[in-house]
Amino acid sequence: MATVARRWMRHVALLAEGDWHVHSRWSNDAQGTISDYCRQARTNGLKLIAFTEHVRRKLLFDYAAYSAEIDRAREEFPDLVILKGCEAKVLNEDGDIDASDEVLEQCDVVVGSFHSFPDSGDYVTALSNLLRNPQVDIWGHPTLYAVRNGIPLGLETVESLIDLCTEQQVLIEFNGKYRLPSDAMRALVVERGATYVFGSDAHRVEALRVRKDAA
Repeated sequence: MATVARRWMRHVALLAEGDWHVHSRWSNDAQGTISDYCRQARTNGLKLIAFTEHVRRKLLFDYAAYSAEIDRAREEFPDLVILKGCEAKVLNEDGDIDASDEVLEQCDVVVGSFHSFPDSGDYVTALSNLLRNPQVDIWGHPTLYAVRNGIPLGLETVESLIDLCTEQQVLIEFNGKYRLPSDAMRALVVERGATYVFGSDAHRVEALRVRKDAA
């Protein structure tokens, strides 16, 4: 099956040098302006910051105003790659996500994640289809839903999910907020040659990723 060209590929040189999962004041559970985060990103040695605000098909904020704030920040911080994106939750076994086409068309990056899921659905099937969804660039906080709900994931299943990310060119997030995936799964991601990025999942400026190798 042919895969699609993912949005993140235009920034492939910055995969290790950015924070790919950040929430600003535009997410209802987060704090800090776009400029606040960008200023801190400079201090933290980052070269890229991806704003991935929580969305729903019926938006709770003004996406045009959010976009305008991103545009102003790009002018203010020309040395920083600033991505406008969203984090959208999976809705069903088909891997559909809770974001409108209008929003997805404007995104530079999309994080697909599980926050809740119908009891009647199969988690692994839904996750596999999420990773096949052409709109999804990053698998957000991998396995969080499984960990919280006691869903066992055997080695063979984990390996197949990692390989599916490689096949579909989906980035695997090493999530700082939840410290997921586990160290064992991270080792498998590296061993199997999958592509990963670092995401703080910050909801306040102080939680933004710090590049340890920054000069």
